[in-house]
Amino acid sequence: MESALPGVSVVIPTYNRRMLVPRAIDSVLAQTRPADEIIVVDDGSSDGTEAALAERFGSRIRYVAQANQGVAAARNHGISLARFDLVAFLDSDDVWRPEKLALQVPAMADPGVVLSATNWAWENAPDAGRFQQLGHASPHPVETDRAPLFQLCHRRGHGLLIQTCLVRRAALTRIGGFDATLRISEDMDLLFRLAEEGGFALLSPILMIRDGGEGADGNLTQPSSLRWRQQNLDNIIAILRRSLERHRHDPFGTAVRRRLVQLLSYRAKLHANAGDTRTARHLCREALAQRVWTREAAICAAGWVFPALLKRSRG
Repeated sequence: MESALPGVSVVIPTYNRRMLVPRAIDSVLAQTRPADEIIVVDDGSSDGTEAALAERFGSRIRYVAQANQGVAAARNHGISLARFDLVAFLDSDDVWRPEKLALQVPAMADPGVVLSATNWAWENAPDAGRFQQLGHASPHPVETDRAPLFQLCHRRGHGLLIQTCLVRRAALTRIGGFDATLRISEDMDLLFRLAEEGGFALLSPILMIRDGGEGADGNLTQPSSLRWRQQNLDNIIAILRRSLERHRHDPFGTAVRRRLVQLLSYRAKLHANAGDTRTARHLCREALAQRVWTREAAICAAGWVFPALLKRSRG
């Protein structure tokens, strides 16, 4: 007889989103395959979130509060309280479609899979799946990627959002959860470390709708902000550098180096445009040291000699 599928703990971090978080919770409660528990971690809200959720949801959710420490620490708190084998994450301004868990939980039946992620779309374009936009579409409803680090290093982006992910709690425990020192890119860091624990199951149906659009005012982070983009880029470069140390001499190393060169080139351009040619040249030198020949490497070769050329390069 087949063993029963494991239970699901849903972790929803929130901060001063009394008006938004109920919609996220409602989308979990509307699942055709019910979640086994919903943990809402309030990261220091001062807008009456606790009272509002208690009145509306009562014992249907597990509400916990902590001093403001950031989304990574809030998610880690939720993981530590989770009582079931699978942990799903949802942000307080996003929603799941009703069939998400019903389709996603069976994808975790393979013991070699540590994470499953689904296609998603922006609320203002609910049928424009991100996997298709990035060229990751599959003809199969579920496809298992046994070497997910290659997708994480895809030059157009990997398209995986933590709000779509269902993860084995044991794997999260082994890697120590999210890096709470990161306020940006903490999800990317987690994905890279989980990619070393096992395969990823990718579901092609659009099962999560993200609030607003890219850079919308309601988003936790602001991709339209230059400062945010620069910090995010610096964090991802650091993540790639750490990954390269672990994979320098295996087949993943080349994929990591290509992605690293691409981002070092872009960061060098930002420094050059800000007038910091010294840092721009330093980044170009690091890119050339990866010994991969790409368009971005050629730009860095020229930029290392003539930093002014970085300002004129496209991309």
